[in-house]
Amino acid sequence: VDNWLRCRRLRRAGRLSEPGDPARGDGAGLAPSELHPRGLEAVYRRIPIWPRRLLMLQLATIYTTTGIVKNGEIWRRGDALYYALNLDHFYRFYPQRLSALLGTNLFRLMTWVTHWWEVFFAVVLIGVALRWGHGQRFAPLPARARWLARALWITLFATAGAIVVYTLPVHMLPSSRWTAAQAQQAWGAAWLAGMLVGGYLVHRLRRRPFTPRVRGRELRIDDQWVASWLLGRRVWLTLGIVFQLHLMILMNIGMFQPVMIAATIAFLSPREVAGALTRVGHRLTRAPLLGPLCARALPQHVVEGRSPIPPEDLALPRLRRDGRPLPAWSLWATLAAVVVMTYVYRHHRGALDLREATLWIPPALALLVVVTRPRQRRDAPTSRVAWAYGPIGRVLAGSLIYGHVAAVALWLLPDKQCVSSFREPMRRVFQPWLAGTATIQNWSMFAPDPPQRNVFLRVLVRDQSGESWDLRTDVYAPEQKPIPWIWNDRMRKMHRRMSNRSNKFLRWYARYHCRRWALEHGGEQPRDVEIYRVTYRVPPPEEVRRDGPYVPEDRLKTHGGEVRIARSDCAKDIRGQLDNTIRARHGLPLIPEDRVRVWRKGRREQWARARKRSAREASARRR
Repeated sequence: VDNWLRCRRLRRAGRLSEPGDPARGDGAGLAPSELHPRGLEAVYRRIPIWPRRLLMLQLATIYTTTGIVKNGEIWRRGDALYYALNLDHFYRFYPQRLSALLGTNLFRLMTWVTHWWEVFFAVVLIGVALRWGHGQRFAPLPARARWLARALWITLFATAGAIVVYTLPVHMLPSSRWTAAQAQQAWGAAWLAGMLVGGYLVHRLRRRPFTPRVRGRELRIDDQWVASWLLGRRVWLTLGIVFQLHLMILMNIGMFQPVMIAATIAFLSPREVAGALTRVGHRLTRAPLLGPLCARALPQHVVEGRSPIPPEDLALPRLRRDGRPLPAWSLWATLAAVVVMTYVYRHHRGALDLREATLWIPPALALLVVVTRPRQRRDAPTSRVAWAYGPIGRVLAGSLIYGHVAAVALWLLPDKQCVSSFREPMRRVFQPWLAGTATIQNWSMFAPDPPQRNVFLRVLVRDQSGESWDLRTDVYAPEQKPIPWIWNDRMRKMHRRMSNRSNKFLRWYARYHCRRWALEHGGEQPRDVEIYRVTYRVPPPEEVRRDGPYVPEDRLKTHGGEVRIARSDCAKDIRGQLDNTIRARHGLPLIPEDRVRVWRKGRREQWARARKRSAREASARRR
């Protein structure tokens, strides 16, 4: 909308590059000239690409992390999809008949494919990087730099393999077939063999591609084929969209699927998105009923089926940036500063707080940029790369990207003893940033295994006469489970979260029903509210295949159980009474003010101040 308003404003001022008119730049903008002293603005301005790259990285992080933590026995057997579909809180229609037919065959295949697709989804980023590098056509590295790069790659993979082999006994399950030493030797040999095979394939695909014949035609398998197919978007994104569409049809889990599908668009270039929308719009103009309406609403190039409007011309003066890098010595100085700060922190833990030390990074970075900024020359040649910023902007944007990537990576480190010494301290450092960017989630839904029991909350209200009433607020009640289940209700997920006896929201939920009962029953306050955890076990897929589909309501009656997990005395508990403000608003009888127990606000802030004061005193004693 903002770009549409901008184009209207520029068109009225005569400063818009009109599409379809080559004399006015064909929509891509025009440099200043005698006819147009200020130049003409493009319809679609170019914007920095790094936010889109961060979104791609975030999506890959979500999928890969979700796949890695799904390491339980149910995922290994392939029964995760079966149990997920048979959770009464989430399915859109009764899946029991479908589960009896497909639970032990197709569902297992879909589970395995989905699991390993999630685990290896991050390889699509490698494909994107390889295709980008091929499109840039960089000059070959000198021989010394090339061998140095190879040595660094070998060191990286060897270090990763050493970490895996060293920490393997921590993650290894007890087995009578393998001892810890034998497993380490096998993993080490397999890792080394993988490095050798990988190095050979990289060299072979670049120098002498494979050329098999498929149906009489020669297929050239080189590094670009691998980047476009084996690591390409057409495979990994297609699987992702199919996976999310299956979830959207079969399960009612809110906005997760639409958001993930929308985030997938970040992997498409603007030209690809514009081309796809142009083709769709052109076909809509040919539809029998909607065609005339769409022809009047859509742009002319869409109606005529022409190519999309080109983006802003890279040759325009506005897009010229100084492409010279910072001096190499400044980068080495930054690395040395990081090493020194790490050493100081490691050897002065008692006197240096890591979060206080990180406050020096932004001013030090700004000083580095100002001191080492190369002086721009007017006669400097135009950079071959279309930079979004100059040297200072590139350093700042790059620091932001690297810092965010490091923060996300450190936050997602597994809760293992081998990383416990720095996992929690680093989490405390990056937690404010991750909380502010809403990237603090752990992405462990249905991990390490999906639930095998259906869990509900039964709310019982006992009135002043002593009679108990079941409010039937959860999906064990037929009126709370409409089939087909189209609309999403967050209350189902809240019930599952509060089904644990130790949940901190449970008592407040009981007091909420105290007030709601009084509001709906003429101001009569109930005696108490009890909350029960009702469960029943989902039968295993082999049992459903043998005995046929089950009826959830009948199985709850025959195999279900319940236990009380919370109780609220509506007359004594804080916020268990309907206050007089609400009573007066709804015309209910008022009660004495001393019968309303209010919550003393500010208690949490007092606790926080007390904790900070204690921390300062402890730090002063250590010094």
